[in-house]
Parts: sequence; structure tokens; C-alpha cells
Amino acid sequence: MYTIPNDIGYCLSTVLKDYSVEMDAEICLILCSPLWLGLHISSEHHYFPIRRNEISYVNPLFLENFSVNSNCLFIPSRANSKESFDYLKYRNGNRKKTLVKVAENIAYTADNGDVNRAYEEAHRPVLAIIDQISDVNDATVSTAVSLIFSKENQITIPKRHFMDHWSCESSHIYTDLFRIIPSKNTFSEELTTIKIKSALEKQHLNLRSNNKSLLTGNAVLEFLKEGLEKKLENYASPKQHRDLWRNKHGIIQLREDYAKALDKLHFMDEWGDIQAIKESVLKSKEAWRLFFEIFNDDALAAQTLVRCYEALIDVESECIDNFNKML
Repeated sequence: MYTIPNDIGYCLSTVLKDYSVEMDAEICLILCSPLWLGLHISSEHHYFPIRRNEISYVNPLFLENFSVNSNCLFIPSRANSKESFDYLKYRNGNRKKTLVKVAENIAYTADNGDVNRAYEEAHRPVLAIIDQISDVNDATVSTAVSLIFSKENQITIPKRHFMDHWSCESSHIYTDLFRIIPSKNTFSEELTTIKIKSALEKQHLNLRSNNKSLLTGNAVLEFLKEGLEKKLENYASPKQHRDLWRNKHGIIQLREDYAKALDKLHFMDEWGDIQAIKESVLKSKEAWRLFFEIFNDDALAAQTLVRCYEALIDVESECIDNFNKML
């Protein structure tokens, strides 16, 4: 499976410590309001956070949400030059970790036969921490870059491989670095509660349907179901749907992580409502797990896939309802 386990909350929490801001990784994840589902179907060349006929399951505004909800401002800079790398090396020399957004395929070398070229162009951006930039006594590698994606997942790659992504001329592969203006507030329990309530409200909005050129929420699932039933171009066969959902298994882990993060909110007055949200998120996770298992069947029938979409629509609607009851 072509994917990197990426823990958004862990990356944010780790970098914030360099600025004397202590925040649990689970709270960081909730403040991102990351749960989302989007499908771009417009043929017009307007800006969208995802490319045409691509499905995304991470809210593309998760860092913006976090910045607003936490008062810790993450300012992106396009990093596409040797000077950008020199800046990273300078920060690393001063024992400062840097948050970057990179193409997921940075974890794969160019000669890896499993890499799909089409997917390289429509990559999934992931967060990473520049943990170390070090000199190496090797005839082929003079400088190595260590990247952390989660507590359990990190890689060390040659500088030249990192720079292939860092300064790539392709318009589809970007690497951003983030400068931080940390919050001056002390995150008391009262302030944390206010921020979390705001984040849960944003999460509710993120999950709701939108039926415009960029479909979101259940509108994505309704559209794909209709594509099978009405034999719409690009969405008529199970094989086409397999291509759409390829490498999107991370939706399962993200929902599991979010449910675990909700356990951190036991101090809030609305704990009973939050537990109901957690249970529906876990139910959603299980429904998505079964959905991807069915995709392993080469003889998958269109009608079976339609029923799968109907089941997902039901469980996602229940999740949205539970968010709504709390607000």
C-alpha cells in the first residue's frame, strides 16, 4: 500500500515544544478539524485544493484551522531553492525543528518499481518534521536529511533525493516550510475548552455536504453512487471507482486517531455528547475498513458497490448528526 502513516497532531505538538508551547498531540489533532471528504468534478480551470477526479480525505485547510483555533500561527513559505535548504540547515544547527509539507512519494526512491507515475503527479501532501541535517562520511552521500512523519515513522534520505522534491520544476509537487508565531496565551483548561468547542464546530461544518464543483461530505458518496447507477462518464464501472479510491486507506487511520483524541476531552461538561461523537467516528472507521476490504474482490459488482456507498452515507450521516447535537 502506497502511503505514509502521518500523525498530524504529533508533528504539530513536537514542533511547538521548541517554542515552549505544551500541547498534547491529541488536542492538536482535534484543533485541526481534519476529517473531510472531497472530490473535484469541475472541468473548468479554477483553483481547487485537489485535482480533477481526485478524492481527498484530509481537510486541506487543517493547518489554517489549527492556527485559528490555537492562536499559534503557521506561516507557509514556498521552499524551492538552495537558499531554502540553507535556511533549514541553519535552523537545524540552532537546534530548531522545522515543520514542512512534502509530497508523500518523498519516502520512495526513483528506482522503486512500486511507485506509480500517475500517483506521483497527484500526490498526497503530508506533514513532516526536519529532525536533523547531518554530514555523512560516504562517497555517494555527503549530506543526509532525517524526516519524522509520526512517533513511529521516520526516514533518513540523501540530500539529493530530498532536493528532487524540494526544488522540483513540476507544478504538481510542492514543498512548503512553515515559520511559526507561537501563542502568548497560557492554555488553561477554560481556554482549551473554548478552543475545542470551536474546533468541533468547524469539524461539523467540514463533514457536511456541498454539491458545487468541489463535492464534499456525503455529496461525494451520493455522486459516486449515482455514477454507477446512471453510468456517468468516468464513474460508470467499479474499476473506475477503484482508481479513485486507490491509496486512500489513510481515511481509516485518521478516523481512529481522531476517536482516540476525543478521549482526551473527558474534562469537558459535554463529555456525554463527545462520547456519542467518538462512537459514531469509530463506527465510521469500521464501515470504511469494510469498504476497502471489498475492493480486493476483482469480481466486484456495481450493485455491491452501490450498497457499500449507501452504508457509508448512513454511517457518515449519523456522525454528522452527533456533532450537530452537541452544538
